[in-house]
Amino acid sequence: MDSFYPINSDESGTVTTASIFNPHEYIGGTLVAIAGNDFATIACDTRLTNDFNIRKMRSQSKLFDVSPQTVLGSVGCWCDTLALLSLVRSFSLKYELDNLMPVCPDSLASMLTRTKFTRQYFVSSVVAGIDSNGLGAVYFNDPSGNYLRLPHHISGTGGRIILPTLGWFEGNEEDQMNAITTSLTVDKAVEISMEAFRTARDSDIFVGNCMFINIITREGVQFKQLPLP
Repeated sequence: MDSFYPINSDESGTVTTASIFNPHEYIGGTLVAIAGNDFATIACDTRLTNDFNIRKMRSQSKLFDVSPQTVLGSVGCWCDTLALLSLVRSFSLKYELDNLMPVCPDSLASMLTRTKFTRQYFVSSVVAGIDSNGLGAVYFNDPSGNYLRLPHHISGTGGRIILPTLGWFEGNEEDQMNAITTSLTVDKAVEISMEAFRTARDSDIFVGNCMFINIITREGVQFKQLPLP
């Protein structure tokens, strides 16, 4: 039977290997998002990988500004990330024209859910920002389209490694029941994110190079770049 994929064979005609193109290639990466009382932070590493091969791009952000108070983070298949980002940009523009105000995290998370229910994207998405009530918000969207508002969330290959470093939240049972962490400051959220990525860098080849972090407040989005030595 003819094949669409190029097949390698030796001189006797015996098939040795098959080189199959996979459009849904996972490029690794990790996201850490935290919602505070009047702010939200979302951080990512900057490494793109293919299996255990580190690609030439070592400074690729996985965070995308959607509006002055909303940021989208995405890890998974890179081509699906770019395709989904294009839809998000179009939705954001239409939302602003229709409502005369920038899109908020609540509306963007709902849009991602509807989009992923109709077409599968091999990405995990995290929306962070300031909601319509002026509170910090973090929404997680899985590849199937389900979404949930959380006080903090980790997505990507370093999730299981990073989880123990978020022990700070364990002693705050009241915050765990809410969608925000009321007793957290911006500086502490940045410190927790940095420690999480340093831990992941030591054990996960898919995490490394730098940490990009966006700090979202009512005044807008502040960007920081911190090395992962």
